[in-house]
Amino acid sequence: MKTLARFPKALLVVVLLPLLVAGVGIWALKDRASGFENVPAAVVNLDEGTEMEVDGHTQTVPFGRLLAGALTQPGTMEGDGSDGSSVNLDSTGFDWQLTTQKDAEAGLEDGTYSAVVVIPKDFSNNLGTMGKTDARQATVIVNTNDSSGMLDSMVGQAITQVVASEFNGTMTKQYLEGMYVGFNSLKDGFTKSADGAGELSDGAHELADGAKGLDDGAGKLATGIDELNGGVVSLDDGAGKLADGVRGLDQGTKKLSDGAHKLADGTGVLASGTDGLAGGAHDLSTGLGALSDGAHKVSGGVAQLADGLNGTDAQPGLRQGAEKLASGVNGDGSAENPGLAGGAQQLAEGLEQYASGLPQAQEGLTQGLQHGIDQAFDTGRDGQPGFAESMSTLAASCTELEQAFSADPRLSGDPRVLGLDDMCGGLTQMSEEGVNGVRSALSEQVVPQAVDTVFEGDGSRENPGLTPSARKLADGASASADAAPQLVDGINQLNGGIAKLGDGAAQLAPGAAQVADGIDASRDGATQLADGAGKLSSGAAQVDEGAKGLAGGTSELASGTGQLAEGADGLANGTSKLASGTAPLVEGAHGLADGTTQLSDGTRGLADGSGELASGLRDGAEEVPSYSETERKHLSEVSTKAVTLSTTRENEADGGAVATFPFVAALGLWLGAFGIFLVWPALRERFLDSARPMWRVALRSLLWPLVVAACQALLVIGLLVAFGVPVASLASVAAITVAAALCFAIVHQMLLTVCGVRVGRVVSIIVLVLQVVALVGILPLESAPSLLQSLTAFMPLTVASQGLVSAALGGAIVSTGTTLAELALFAAVSFALTLVFSRGARRVKPSSAPRQAPSIGVARAAG
Repeated sequence: MKTLARFPKALLVVVLLPLLVAGVGIWALKDRASGFENVPAAVVNLDEGTEMEVDGHTQTVPFGRLLAGALTQPGTMEGDGSDGSSVNLDSTGFDWQLTTQKDAEAGLEDGTYSAVVVIPKDFSNNLGTMGKTDARQATVIVNTNDSSGMLDSMVGQAITQVVASEFNGTMTKQYLEGMYVGFNSLKDGFTKSADGAGELSDGAHELADGAKGLDDGAGKLATGIDELNGGVVSLDDGAGKLADGVRGLDQGTKKLSDGAHKLADGTGVLASGTDGLAGGAHDLSTGLGALSDGAHKVSGGVAQLADGLNGTDAQPGLRQGAEKLASGVNGDGSAENPGLAGGAQQLAEGLEQYASGLPQAQEGLTQGLQHGIDQAFDTGRDGQPGFAESMSTLAASCTELEQAFSADPRLSGDPRVLGLDDMCGGLTQMSEEGVNGVRSALSEQVVPQAVDTVFEGDGSRENPGLTPSARKLADGASASADAAPQLVDGINQLNGGIAKLGDGAAQLAPGAAQVADGIDASRDGATQLADGAGKLSSGAAQVDEGAKGLAGGTSELASGTGQLAEGADGLANGTSKLASGTAPLVEGAHGLADGTTQLSDGTRGLADGSGELASGLRDGAEEVPSYSETERKHLSEVSTKAVTLSTTRENEADGGAVATFPFVAALGLWLGAFGIFLVWPALRERFLDSARPMWRVALRSLLWPLVVAACQALLVIGLLVAFGVPVASLASVAAITVAAALCFAIVHQMLLTVCGVRVGRVVSIIVLVLQVVALVGILPLESAPSLLQSLTAFMPLTVASQGLVSAALGGAIVSTGTTLAELALFAAVSFALTLVFSRGARRVKPSSAPRQAPSIGVARAAG
């Protein structure tokens, strides 16, 4: 009880820890099943749709879009069947997103999508063959990646299988509905056949009535014929009229004979004209042949022109040259390549600056030369005396020599001494006046005139002067710069014109070839016209001969009509008695006509009815399908399973051990680090009592925990090998396992140092519980609560688990290098926090504050 009273907070933590673990577990796992709807998955719809006949109208039916809508918008895709399809699902498990094939493949590779469903472009086309002898099953491609979670892949394939089954059920329902509609159509055909049979019966009755009327008419006809015997007299009038008509016929045949002769004359002219037509057609054919040769040459020239303008693979054309010229003229806007206009402007500005600086250069050169002359006359060079000073010295020396000679009586009268006196006077005058005059002439006249001549010229063509030349050059460059933009515009216009000319030549070449082909066709037509004209000429000659024969025949006809007139007179005498019996005969004939009319109507009705009966029976027979045994088996398979799945699992896990090993290994290494610091303290007091810096104390305290953690990692790897768990890269798994064990040990040292022994261990347990309920590597993290997703992102357990999954299964979701870098970052931050919060450890003395030592993980180590 005393212990409980001393540590009430610890007792509270012990009591509440199971409640906390249970609460966190229930909170994290209660909605994980429904949380799968937050797991992203991709749908790629490549379907192009198909055309089907629905209710007698041809419609485009997009089965692929319906399937994609059933996945991405569950519960909203139930149609009314008017377009031939309907799919309805309340939920599809994943957060399906419609995207492109490239994005889907990249997302599956990097873990963005847990599954990818690809609807091929022939999906609707294959479904549209249902019910036909060539029916084909439609395929849906399902791709998953076990490296993002084995359970994700299995759930994705299961969900897609359910959707495909639902779609198959819908298609089977529609197929059966279509079959029942066909039965209704068959019934309508047989009903029409029955109606036609009824009409056939009615027609037969009408035929019987018509036959009876025909019998009555025939009796009346017999009576009329008896009376006809005594009525031939009436024929006499007709015979007289016949005689009159024959005489008119005689006159008409004479006119006919005259017309036949004129026809013969016209056919002769026609024969002559057709001969001319044949000759003209031959000439036209010859001319078109020459025109065709010229058109082909023009077509070849246009093609060569197009090649010259646009260039070929072996030889660039004028268009490419103009483009390069325009590119060089326009430049690229940089200082190194400003273009023609920019370069001309820069040249003009440089020459202007050069011309402006020449006067200053002229003045500076003049002053420099004058200064040099003064220096030469006054001080000389390199410390030597100048010319004026030298002359003064020489004159002084001469005077001293003359005075010395004059002092000697022996030499005072010597003429040479007297001449020496004159020479000394001359030297004195030269040193004072001559030197100054020479220097003044050089400095004020010679130098300025020479420099001026160089810079300003002397007006001659050979020496125009440096300054005028530079000014003219600057003016010319400025004018060139002003004209350069116009030149650039002209070159650009030339380039555009050449491009348009090249395009026009490229378009003209096919047109010229078509013109040449058209002229060839016209030449062939002219040849056929010439042949036809020749045949027409031959036919016209035959017509001319026939017209001449017709003229002769009409002459004989005219003579025969005279004889016919005489015979008509004799006939009039014999028909007088026959005319009196025609009235009864007419009445009987009318009765016979009425009866035959009814007979005709009845037989027509009979024919119509029998036709409808035959047509209805034929339609019914055609609408009843007939299939072979193979076709029946194939149609049964397709109609019950219209959609099949083609599944692909990338980085497939070979058994559950491969999928669960990373999660279990990470938990085991975390528990191992927890156990290590049950044996060793976070900071050993023996090192704290020394004068070592704190970073060395922390490192020395970590030595044995890190050694034990590495041994734990090696044991886990050995266990993996012993159980024969197949992994993609054993070296990567081993590296991540060792790094994770070392990182977890450093993190536990930090927890115990920052939070104290008791609280630090509780925090470690809480992190472990959060990792267990998150099930990272087994269940998709997106199905967990949002807060848990955010927390696990900052847990080293998550990094280690995901890195081991990628290393064990392969794939590019998390690389080994990235995992090792993140674990190193966790270790570095944890060690830095350990150093920051361990600064007060040395100020705590076990003798004076024995209860506070465990609060920062400090204890006396044995040995």
